Amino acid sequence: MGMIYRKAVRDLLRSKFKFLATALVILLGSLCYIGFSSMGDIEQDYIDNYYKETNLPDVWVYYSSAGKEQLDDIMLQKGVKNAERRRVYDMTRKANGRESTLTMTSCSRDTEIAKPTICTGYLPEESGEAAIDVEYAEANDIRIGDTIELDWHNHSVEVLVTGLMESSEHLLKVEDSLTDIPDYKVYGIGCISEETLIDTFGEAMPYNQIVVDAKDPADGEKLMTVCCTRLREASTEAIPCSRDGSNTAIISRPSVRSCSTW
Repeated sequence: MGMIYRKAVRDLLRSKFKFLATALVILLGSLCYIGFSSMGDIEQDYIDNYYKETNLPDVWVYYSSAGKEQLDDIMLQKGVKNAERRRVYDMTRKANGRESTLTMTSCSRDTEIAKPTICTGYLPEESGEAAIDVEYAEANDIRIGDTIELDWHNHSVEVLVTGLMESSEHLLKVEDSLTDIPDYKVYGIGCISEETLIDTFGEAMPYNQIVVDAKDPADGEKLMTVCCTRLREASTEAIPCSRDGSNTAIISRPSVRSCSTW
């Protein structure tokens, strides 16, 4: 036994540099694993907190026209914590010889689901006000206090930009699922006051979406099935979205920004 031990020590001394190199590789690998694991946990915590603060919906239900009856029907479903109607429309903006598209979502002080995140300025409160996303504003040289004109079905409205915002629903800002790389010069998102849409378009622009907040996020798939079953006659579509981003909507991890939630 003593001879084996002495031989092992002798072999180790002869190959001490190989041994140190192997130990160093193991140490560096362990440190890298711990570091990447910690970074992943921190990022996941940030994502979870961001979704929680903005109250990301669990189910989106799209309509050609969503009345109060449809909202009440969804609110009565088991597992529904809250539901809200809103208007979500693509509007065009023509400026500097270029046409771009903005997906504008109606919002108000009563918005509790999918709350926009304000980065600079403030979110629209009165008629004639709107907020747009940071990247679109930077790419098109738009600043708070500027007035922009938006077109929708041969109607136009001028709005005052009151703030720059982000949305947990549009973390990857692309116009459709066939586009992989965002082009902030031609596409962006924003929110516009309910009063603006009512005053300008009236009944021509009805509510076309209901967002649903489930009591338990795990019930999102069940609620989607219920919505599809009950609303099939109205030709509606329910799109589920889990909070971890594994969903059929276009959602990716949020970019890190210093923002406050309204």
